[in-house]
Amino acid sequence: MADAREALIMQSLVTRLRTITTANGYNTNVQKVFGDEIPMGISLEEYELPAIFVINMKSNYQYQQSCVIVKTMYELQLIHNATVGDSIMSNFKRDIARAIHADSPIVKRTDAFREFEGKPTSARMVDNEPDLYMIDANRIYCFQWEFEYHAHATDL
Repeated sequence: MADAREALIMQSLVTRLRTITTANGYNTNVQKVFGDEIPMGISLEEYELPAIFVINMKSNYQYQQSCVIVKTMYELQLIHNATVGDSIMSNFKRDIARAIHADSPIVKRTDAFREFEGKPTSARMVDNEPDLYMIDANRIYCFQWEFEYHAHATDL
């Protein structure tokens, strides 16, 4: 039961993650962000790293009166070259959090997530796998983010 807001949030998230470059004040120069078009079974080339895979995991719907609270989970897989150290991977993860929370009340004292089309009411990191060596040629950090928004049942 997905609605158009989930697609907008996903697209907005991918677009925002593509802004992670040193020219924009981050420590990482993300080369590729894959959303719905994630390549499976192939290894990425050196010029495509670092890269981010954004995977829509699941949505949970709770009904309260005439409102629906939707919580959508995204797994972000941060892929980098196997030769990079822990500090580079930690900076990569921090850059993701900075990009997602850009313009939040804590950082800028403006409306949280005002650039997100779907207007989620919250975003939080849920789970964190510090380092996975699933592909010999790459380092992979996996962590999950939950985005929550409210909708009317008739809008779903």
